[in-house]
Parts: sequence; C-alpha cells; structure tokens
Amino acid sequence: MTSPNDYSVGWICAIKVEYLAARLFLDEEYAPLKTQNPNDDNVYTLGRMGEHKIAIACLPKGSYGTVSAANVAKDMLRTFTNMRFGLMVGIGGGVPTSSHDIRLGDVVVSTPDGADGAVLQYDFGKTIQGKQFKMTGHLNQPPQILLSAVQNLGIEHQINGHTIDETITSILAANPRAKKQCQKPDPESDLLYHSDVVHTDGKAPESCMTGCGNASDVIITRPDRLDYEKGTQIHYGLIASSNSLMKDAKVCFRIATQVEDADPETKIRDALAGERNVLCFEMEAAGLMPSFKCLAIRGICDYSDSHKNKIWQGYAAMTAAAYAKGLLGRISPQRVDAENRVLLDLLSSTIIQSLLEEKGILLYFFFDFSDKAKQFFEDMLHSLLYQLYCISPSTHKPLDELLDSIEPSQPSVAQMISTFSAIAGAVERLRVVIDALDECITKNMLLAWLQDVCGRNTHLQLITTSRPTHDIESSIRSWAPPRADVFLGAGLIDPGICEVIHDKVSFGHLPARNAGRVLRLPGA
Repeated sequence: MTSPNDYSVGWICAIKVEYLAARLFLDEEYAPLKTQNPNDDNVYTLGRMGEHKIAIACLPKGSYGTVSAANVAKDMLRTFTNMRFGLMVGIGGGVPTSSHDIRLGDVVVSTPDGADGAVLQYDFGKTIQGKQFKMTGHLNQPPQILLSAVQNLGIEHQINGHTIDETITSILAANPRAKKQCQKPDPESDLLYHSDVVHTDGKAPESCMTGCGNASDVIITRPDRLDYEKGTQIHYGLIASSNSLMKDAKVCFRIATQVEDADPETKIRDALAGERNVLCFEMEAAGLMPSFKCLAIRGICDYSDSHKNKIWQGYAAMTAAAYAKGLLGRISPQRVDAENRVLLDLLSSTIIQSLLEEKGILLYFFFDFSDKAKQFFEDMLHSLLYQLYCISPSTHKPLDELLDSIEPSQPSVAQMISTFSAIAGAVERLRVVIDALDECITKNMLLAWLQDVCGRNTHLQLITTSRPTHDIESSIRSWAPPRADVFLGAGLIDPGICEVIHDKVSFGHLPARNAGRVLRLPGA
C-alpha cells in the first residue's frame, strides 16, 4: 500500500479517452489509497511510469473548462501535499500554418514563445482602435525542470527520431479492448478545410468527406511528408486556452470579447495563429497554470473548426500520453525531489505576493500559547486597532474619540468590535491575517466575530490558519465558501516558508507619534 507522500507528479485528464490513454501507459498500477483528504472529491488512478509514482485524476463526467480543471488540481493538492509539478495531458485542436505543418495525431507541447508564457487565455481580451484584438491573458510558464526536459527530449528526437507510433501499436496489441477506440484512423480522414467552409448542417462530423466534400475548392491540399517525417510529429509553442470550445475557424471577435460592433468576418483561430503564433486550442490549461506548476501536452484531434469528429480523439490522446511518458523518462526522481512542493510555491507566490504588493491595509495577529498577552480575543482586537492607527491616518479620529469617551478606562470588547467594524467599512481594501486560531482561549467569541466581520465587509480579505479542530472547521465551513480551506500537511512546515518570509517581509519600528495614547491598546 502506497502513501500520498509517495507521489510527486500529478497527471490531469479532461475526458474519458484521455484517462484511458494515461492508464494504458502506466508500467504498474497500484491499489487506491485507503484514505484521502475529506475535502478532495477526486477519484485517482495511482501507478508508476518509469521511476516516477504518478497520481492520475480526470475531470468529472460532463464537466469541462478552466474552472473544473482548477478544482481538480486544488483537490489533488489537498491529498498529495508532496506534489512537485503536474502534467495536463489530452487532446486539442490544431492550427496548421505555413510555418507549422500540424496534422491529426501530432503533439503540441506548451512552451514559451519569446517573453510570453506557454499558455494564452484567449477569452481574456479587449478591442482597441478599430477592433484590433489585444490579449491580456498570458499565464505562468511551466517549471524549468519540465522545460529543460522538453529541450533535451526534442534534441533526442531530432537526432534519433522517436518510437511513439510503434509504442502505441505495441500497447494496443497487449490491450485489444482499447484498440477500436485508440488505434490510428485512416490517414485519408485527415482533411483540412478552408476556414470559411462551415460544416454542413445536419451531417454527422464523421461524414465530412461526403457531406462537406473533399474537392480542391474546400480542402487545403498538403504534400505528403518526407519519409523521416512520417508519423507523429512534435510541435513546441503557444497553446491557447479558454472556457469555450473553439469549434469554428470563422468565429468572430464578438463571441470572445462580447463587443457588439466587432467585425463578424474576423477569424480568431487564424488571427491568433498569425499574430501570436498559437499552435493549439484547448479548454483546461488556463485553469491550472496560475496555481499548479504544470506543462500542457496536447494530441491533435481536429483543426479547431466546425468539422469536428471523434475518430481521431483516441489516437491523439495516445500520442500525447506517449510523449508525456517519454518526457518523464528524461527526469530523475532525485531531481524531482529537489523541486519545491507545489503548495509551498503557491503559498509564497500567490498569498504572500498578493499581500505585500497589492494596495490595501494589511493587519496580522498571532495567537501565542507561550505569551499570555496574545491568547484572548480581546488581545487580537487591541492589536488590530493599534496597527490600524499606525498604518492609516484616517483611523485616528474614530480611535481618538473612543479613547476620549472611556478615559481612564480601557475599551470593552463590544466597543472595540464596533470601532473596528466602522473603520473596516470605511477602508477601501483591508486584508487580515490571523494565525493559530486553535491557540485562542476565547475561541467562541473569535469565531462569531470572524463570521460577522466577513459578512459585513465584502471588501475584506481574511486569511486564517489553525490546526484542524472540529469546532473551528465546522464553524468556518458553515459560512465560508466551500473551497476556501486548504489543508497543509505537516511536511510543508519547513525552512522554505521561513526563507520566503525573511526574503519578502522587512520589519521596521512602529511610529511613535501619539504613542502615549495608542499604547493604551497593547499587544501589536
């Protein structure tokens, strides 16, 4: 029986045929885990490819797009906290151009094009100056460990070729039940239509040869490949990703940008291929790239037009899986173990980066069992109000009025709650980090306040941490969004987090102005 910590590579599929291909390429399949994180809704196939242990997950049946992919990845990280990187492996729509002779069954690997990322979210855009389309959705690059392996494998293919097609034939011979769905179709069915030729209504996509025709006026004639280029070819470059399926080569900018006066004759597929050098369209990678270090690998099953069919999907999924397995063979397990965990990078790059660089007021408090002045709910309120006074001059008046009204006494909990709520409601953006909720002695008061303050202030961003206790989990889950919680295994609390903090956070002296009065609110 294996442990979740044994798995360092995540493999995500979108549809059944991609999942089938992934399983066929496993060298060994393991029994399911006895337990997994209770908030992880995925069902996994676990196994080994070469020297790597891999967790494979597929999007739920009927679920597609960037959001579903992101949810699967987030759930995977709940259980497999030792994950180092991921692979998004499956099918996509190719974009043949004069520079890239992409054909059905070929593979496109997401690699950076110049300064841009490897994945372009093409439904994030706007029109400017007479309907010129400007992209605003370039996403993170794949991790360097994968890009280095891509480079190494590409050179190997240039020198000695590859055995993708032969390997697929061998695997299907050993798994005859999969042969019908995954074997290579008749090459004569690989038809590239001109982008202004729309699929004939009422005709099944498989009937394009008879329904849509194969004459020279509708088909782009392409020469046979040279002998050494026959079979599957690998292409490297930009993959465009969207929540919407690119199903018509003639689709206009109006559909993607919601701009009513866009030119209806503008062809997004061809425009993005010409202007951005896009090689492939798909629907999931953009959901993974912002927070899940991964590489997208796509087998080409159609040409991103209305002439879609399923007859190439199985073989395209197999070629993508074959490439992915070959890529992993170029990376040693020791090199993988040297990578940061995905969750650690997510903490440093997403949470800390946003807290430190975005505009707004940042407050923080740590409940400390070793310090009696930092164990009660009212201690936290003292500290937060003190920090507000030091950070924002606009808070001076309400705090001064509070102190004047109660002098010489200390403010009550109710008064501090009321004052904090009034200030929070007037601040444009407020972010609060509260650490170690489980160390608070008056937890019931704290949990009630958290629910109230978050409900009253929609612009407030709250990050809390705690060891998993039933009362805290049940309270927060009763009002927080269902995916607002992230489970971190004990193994993630390592020196890497300390390094991030010391690198990103500088501690300075708090201002002394009006110190006599402010210090009556102790505990910052």
